Amino acid sequence: MAGGTGTAGSRRLTPGEFRNVIGHFASGVTIITATADGRRHGTTASAVTSLALEPPMLLVCMNRESATGAAMASTGTFAVNILGEDHGELAIRFAGKGGDKFAGVEIADGEHGEPLLAGAIAHLECRVTEQVAAATHVVFIAEVEAGTARPGAPPLAYFRGRFGRLEIAEDVPAQPREPLTGEELRDAAAGRRTIELGVLEASAGRASGEAVAELRRRIADGVAFHEQLVALAGSPALLTSYRTLGPADCAGDADDHRRLVEALEAGDVAAARDALAGH
Repeated sequence: MAGGTGTAGSRRLTPGEFRNVIGHFASGVTIITATADGRRHGTTASAVTSLALEPPMLLVCMNRESATGAAMASTGTFAVNILGEDHGELAIRFAGKGGDKFAGVEIADGEHGEPLLAGAIAHLECRVTEQVAAATHVVFIAEVEAGTARPGAPPLAYFRGRFGRLEIAEDVPAQPREPLTGEELRDAAAGRRTIELGVLEASAGRASGEAVAELRRRIADGVAFHEQLVALAGSPALLTSYRTLGPADCAGDADDHRRLVEALEAGDVAAARDALAGH
């Protein structure tokens, strides 16, 4: 199979390699909500899947350190809010930590008090039947006690680190797109460069070894390299903004990429800036 990273009996995949490969699997996006001790909890999750129809069951994977997961464990109930295509900002908000994630969000209470996000395209109210510890996560197996859906609303999808719309090709006519003008292309390139330089200033000497190692692995892939560079900032919102400016056009610049990575590893901001300017 093309693109493989190992065979049975070979070395174990690194976290970065696994993240890159599994990122090619498109998934839906949900917000898991629960209420415990009078406090609402919520987090964005894509590791949700149906398990059985009779009775209706699903499973959800939650990080052991998740406050929402702790609420689910203590109360035994939670809700799955399936997001629509226009809920990217909401998904980013609930993926973060701290603050009042529910501020300004219209909600209703589920049967067991779980917050139901009014704008979601579907809701599933669930009762936990089993918990299974798995490495850094806990798998909650649950029976679905109630569910509602809003027909015709396209779901929010997650693929290779970005949110987007999941479309069925035969149902969506191709839309002609006007090519960008030279000035628009230059503006987009300038915007990408500004973001990249800001990330370099903030990340040189501070980025984790794993993150820089992942950057090194993508030296030969222009688009993936620059997106991983911006990802060093640890801000999904910034990465989403960067991607809206279009892909970086830097095929064949592996030597510049290598110098940039070496400068980051050495904590040399000036050398990193020079390598980036070398494009």
